[in-house]
Amino acid sequence: MKFSDIEEDLTVQIFDRYGKFITELKNNSGWDGTFNGQELPATDYWFVVKRTDGSEYRGHFSLKR
Repeated sequence: MKFSDIEEDLTVQIFDRYGKFITELKNNSGWDGTFNGQELPATDYWFVVKRTDGSEYRGHFSLKR
């Protein structure tokens, strides 16, 4: 997404394959693939990006270990 690296208040929510909320990333923070201090399995995860203009982008990715 163009300019997302400098956009304030951009959030990324990550969910597992069952729709369980895993984490929310703000201000270009990273995610280490854990939940409550436990490594999550290498599988598919879904995300929702919410931009400050109200637009949302949805997609998925594979976590590989």
